[in-house]
Amino acid sequence: MRGRATAAARTADLDGVPIELTERAGEAPVFSHLRINVTDLDASVAWYERLGFTAKATARSAEAGDAVLSYASMVTDGDPSFSLELTQWEDPKPTGLASAPAYHRGLYRIALGVDDVNAAYETLAADGPLTAPEFVELPGTRLGGVTVLFLRDPDGVVVELVGRPRSHMRR
Repeated sequence: MRGRATAAARTADLDGVPIELTERAGEAPVFSHLRINVTDLDASVAWYERLGFTAKATARSAEAGDAVLSYASMVTDGDPSFSLELTQWEDPKPTGLASAPAYHRGLYRIALGVDDVNAAYETLAADGPLTAPEFVELPGTRLGGVTVLFLRDPDGVVVELVGRPRSHMRR
């Protein structure tokens, strides 16, 4: 996690999705990081940098038990306590694809709050083409109207940009 050795315990939820509990001071658990397995670390780092993430720690061909992997720990200025841990497995090689249908088990999408989803789209589109961008208006949510932009990262993971002011996201 972000280049530090930390005591951890691993378990799984009822669907078999791995959960890692890491040691930290304090009483209540907090969301620390999300690990996303990628097929091309450089392409994924570049893609998440377009969303405002910065690589804080990286390793190339690191040994993890019997496996060899490369990784990048990505954070944002908005919440440096949370990171995306992008991992490219080199040995053994990865297999399969990210889950595309929403009804499959496991990670389907991640949501990131932005102040203005249309402005975020314009900035991203100016940096190059986006894979299958889709705007969805959600007028009947309990927080009022919401605009959401769905994107796909280089491996097909759905990334949702939620157009809500940050003050609403912290409630």
